[in-house]
Amino acid sequence: MTRQIEVLTARARAARSQAAVRRWELRQLGHAAGAWHRLARLLTLTRRAWVISDEDAERLLAAGHHPEAAGLAFEPSRRFFLIREQQVASLSDAQEIALQASPELLGYRNLALVQFDEATEPIAIGPRL
Repeated sequence: MTRQIEVLTARARAARSQAAVRRWELRQLGHAAGAWHRLARLLTLTRRAWVISDEDAERLLAAGHHPEAAGLAFEPSRRFFLIREQQVASLSDAQEIALQASPELLGYRNLALVQFDEATEPIAIGPRL
């Protein structure tokens, strides 16, 4: 093989590899079914966040709160509860965390979130599950 053919072969191989990566990324976005978009929207509407224990999450479920679909779409699922700021005092193990999109935020299994406008009912992001 000549040097030009080797260069063209390497470029073709790189282009095929890059196309395969793009196909995989697009397939993953399709499987996510908008989960990242719903999570970003949920965090945009949120003013403060607390990490809560499984026991506190169960108390919220018993009180009629439902976890947001934005967190349930991930694997493993996360339970994000929209609550009023006054309800935080009833959560025994709540620890406030910095509210920023980060891998650490998705590392928590249960979060209690307070939206900016508490005068109205919490805004549901996506279908309730």
